[in-house]
Amino acid sequence: MTYAPSLSDIVLPIGGSTPFYVRVTVPSGYDPSSGNQETAVIQITATTNTTPSDTGSTSVTDVTTVLRSSASITKSVALCSNPTCSSASPLSQGAPVAPNDLLLYTITASNTGEAPQNSVYIADTLPAETLFLSANAQGNGLPLLYSTDNGLTWNTQAPSSLPNGTLLVGVDSNNDGQVNTNDALAAGQSFTVQIIVRVR
Repeated sequence: MTYAPSLSDIVLPIGGSTPFYVRVTVPSGYDPSSGNQETAVIQITATTNTTPSDTGSTSVTDVTTVLRSSASITKSVALCSNPTCSSASPLSQGAPVAPNDLLLYTITASNTGEAPQNSVYIADTLPAETLFLSANAQGNGLPLLYSTDNGLTWNTQAPSSLPNGTLLVGVDSNNDGQVNTNDALAAGQSFTVQIIVRVR
């Protein structure tokens, strides 16, 4: 599709019509707090193909709403005090752990902006010194899928093992069994993945 600042020599038959597409570029450094709409007036001038000719004009106002896009992700680790990790104590970065300790990783992805985020997934690779035990994902009703092969296939059931040590959990908002650009995490939505591992 070609865009130009103005168009000319468009011939329409009686009763004919043609679509106009407007492309809007958000200015660099745009501050969404100053207002989230951009307005443009499109002026149309038409001249009849008659003798004598007749010219008329009209205009239409195009209003584009600009949405702020922003996302965040957090990750924490805790030392479990029982086999199910129903009770765990937060660990600071670099805190020592011992063989056979159970660790609970909690990862949360959030859409903190005003626009939907597409193709959203969490990818986490476990430390080589740990053994994967289980994973669980929660999203307040969001359809979530798991992948253990870097997104080649997706499953609704949490995996029992991680062959390559990496787990992906993504949003399947249209319930088609895939995580791609057709799936969206709406503004204000979030989901959390919890992974339990044992230190080797």
